[in-house]
Amino acid sequence: MPSNLPIQWKDVVYNATHALRLRMYRPTDDNTTTANNKLPVLVYFHGGGFCLCSFELPHFHAGALRLAAELPALVLSADYRLAPEHRLPAAHRDAEAVLSWLRAQAEADPWLADDSADLGRVFVCGDSAGGNIAHHVAVRYGSGQLTLDPVIRITGCILWPFFAAEERTASEAAGLLDDGTTLFDEHKHGTARPCCPRRGRRPRELTSRLRRRARWRARRREVGWRPAAVRGRRGERAAVR
Repeated sequence: MPSNLPIQWKDVVYNATHALRLRMYRPTDDNTTTANNKLPVLVYFHGGGFCLCSFELPHFHAGALRLAAELPALVLSADYRLAPEHRLPAAHRDAEAVLSWLRAQAEADPWLADDSADLGRVFVCGDSAGGNIAHHVAVRYGSGQLTLDPVIRITGCILWPFFAAEERTASEAAGLLDDGTTLFDEHKHGTARPCCPRRGRRPRELTSRLRRRARWRARRREVGWRPAAVRGRRGERAAVR
């Protein structure tokens, strides 16, 4: 975890209805300069297969610190609703709410209103499921379905995406291995189906791992536990919500 970077950060609620938060990072180094003396805005969505993780996990936090310091940029790292409790397109709609919050706070939040953030240069990015989310946000903005102008202008989309669906596409089917799976087969392991929207019929059985995780989350909400980083099988780190 980088500890000596000249970065301030704070948590804010961007959707009170669903208790969704984001973390803002901004450089504090007086020598930080850009072309117009304003910082571009980078909106980052974390990965986790639409089912796991939070911006609070150490590796996501450390990555956002470095992005803010090395670009430099004002970085927003946002949480979103997770499956299987909240199927797609819930995460995509939450991402749109982040951009709408940014537009509404342009003159209200002191980190945005002090003329240091360049809202004409907003970039969306993400890894894995977060890359999928950033892709959908950019497509909806580019097609005019997400209105942010004239305050916000998305000028770039940086992706390391994960794409999946309930059924294999033709290209996925063409690339199957001899045993009928792909190198990473989300259909075999059941990670895609619980995230996909219901199609007017009874959803198929969740995998045992996702069922257990759903029960853990429900129990932790009952007793009021805060999100925390824990170590699971094979050294993975995951967020317990």
